[in-house]
Amino acid sequence: MEINILPPEILLMVFTYLTLEERILAKTVCTLWCKICRSKSLWKSVNATALQSYTILCDISLNRHHIRYLKITPILLLKLLQYDDNVKFENLSHLNLALYHVDNAQIFKLISKRCSNIKMLKFKCCSAQTLKKAINATANLLLHELDIIFYGTDVNIPGITMLSECNPQLRKLSINTLSTGLLNYGVHSSKTIFSIRARNTSLCHNIFLNMPVIYTLSLLHLDETDINDDSLLIISKNAPNLNSVSIFGCKATDKGILILTSSCRKLEYFRMGNCLQKLSLYAISNECSTLMYIEARKTSLSSHMHLHELSTSCHHLHAIKLIDVTGLDDLAIEIIADNCAELKIAHFSGSSDITLTAVAYMLFKCRMLTELILKLCVSLSQTRNVNQLLSNTSSHKLLIKDLKNAHQSKAFEPLRNFKQQSTSSKFLLHLKPRFIQEDKEAGLISHDKMTTMMTKEALFKYSPTRHCELRTLDVGSCNNLTPESMVDITKFCPELRSLICLDCKQFMSLDAKVILHEIFQNCLFIRSICLGKHDTIYSSNYPL
Repeated sequence: MEINILPPEILLMVFTYLTLEERILAKTVCTLWCKICRSKSLWKSVNATALQSYTILCDISLNRHHIRYLKITPILLLKLLQYDDNVKFENLSHLNLALYHVDNAQIFKLISKRCSNIKMLKFKCCSAQTLKKAINATANLLLHELDIIFYGTDVNIPGITMLSECNPQLRKLSINTLSTGLLNYGVHSSKTIFSIRARNTSLCHNIFLNMPVIYTLSLLHLDETDINDDSLLIISKNAPNLNSVSIFGCKATDKGILILTSSCRKLEYFRMGNCLQKLSLYAISNECSTLMYIEARKTSLSSHMHLHELSTSCHHLHAIKLIDVTGLDDLAIEIIADNCAELKIAHFSGSSDITLTAVAYMLFKCRMLTELILKLCVSLSQTRNVNQLLSNTSSHKLLIKDLKNAHQSKAFEPLRNFKQQSTSSKFLLHLKPRFIQEDKEAGLISHDKMTTMMTKEALFKYSPTRHCELRTLDVGSCNNLTPESMVDITKFCPELRSLICLDCKQFMSLDAKVILHEIFQNCLFIRSICLGKHDTIYSSNYPL
């Protein structure tokens, strides 16, 4: 075979992209492939969750001495350990059983005997008795990390207080639970708690009001709970090393979120929204400069000035998801594009004020962007007055107006007790104009700047030497988006792999599909465009 001409190191690298089942089939092709498939490096990490045949258990058993990281279903592992009494995973250090619930507690006894060197264990169960037996059975293991997913609703879990005694070497404890008892233990009794996920758990407010100082707590997701501003104040004081926080559907307000984001200086991942009281992006403090992921749902923009300060502060932002955010317009998208050069993921679904001009500008500025979601953006076919949009004076007027409104508004009066705001003169002195170069004759883009005389036609006809790395673009349910506009947008992202245009009404006609076929010339990696459940355009032929 011609592929066998390649050096063994290159072949080994190719085989790393195959799944376990594919590698087991590939070893039957020839002797060389069989030797490569038995390489130690290929068996260091094994994902056996998608296996359908128990015959593959023999291959796992033969290569068990090389396996260090194993992700497998509880039923398959039980079958594997019962298959041969001599099977022992001596070098296994990480075991993940969390894909399905553990119904048979006997598996933990076998793990303690056959996998004696495990350092990390992750499992899921819904019975308090199973959890108790798991804690007792793993007492002989010197676990450093334990990840428990418990979906039972038991208030009092027998044996949970023995967790620290049974595992004295435990350094990281992660819990994902609906149980108040397990949550209370994680907050008040565990000295090694690393992450807490407690979705839809009752009495969260009372538990966190009396929480001690926890320096090890890094992740806290409390979606759909009764957490309020008082709880967030205690959390911000007693969990200074929080790295990830999610508070969807809680009772918190802008004041509590501002306190939290101002205090947690190591915060990188933050999600909020869908709360009883509508929140605003103004609540996210610009002092939290370490943020790399921001997600906000059903909130309001509040101020372009604050968005400018926040995006400037969080210049390492990799993902921003502003879904159903009122006030999100072209100027807001431009501010994000100017200040977040490392942005990779952007979701702006449900915005009625974003036009094609802002989308094209973001694709031009954010060269590292790989995913852009614009579902239900009904104004994508429209374009504002480009001269007004791109001029310095209009942008400054909007920012001055926002600044005055922020000072005059009584709605944000409580927030100003926790945050210092810049004066309009200082703010405008430090604001760099985005469009400074004028060329009335050509009106082209040069030196990564757009001219103030830029027209819509010149913007979409421009072909930059460096392109955006966009791989996924979703414009589903954008009913006003025209096929011609869709073709123009794809000129900015030739690396596009996936284009989703579900339920776009103007794409359904035969003439529209002929126009959309030009996208395949702009994006050579796209093979098909899905327009609906039974409607797809292929690059191989024109629609009939």
